[in-house]
Amino acid sequence: MWTTTSVIPYARLQFVDTKQGPLDRLFGLAQLVVYTAAVGTSGHLPGLSADDAERLRERLADVQDDDLGI
Repeated sequence: MWTTTSVIPYARLQFVDTKQGPLDRLFGLAQLVVYTAAVGTSGHLPGLSADDAERLRERLADVQDDDLGI
């Protein structure tokens, strides 16, 4: 089985979202999606609990706001 590790610096984050398909909702899972300013570049973190995905999304959004002084 292959694994891939990607690192996206906070400064590159543009938008953070969570996604849930029908099966994700059935099992209480979600996927965190991180978008960057670069075209076609994003990060996906699947298989999180829905609560963990939402907490992580909020935390990353807070870090972005702190960096912008908001």
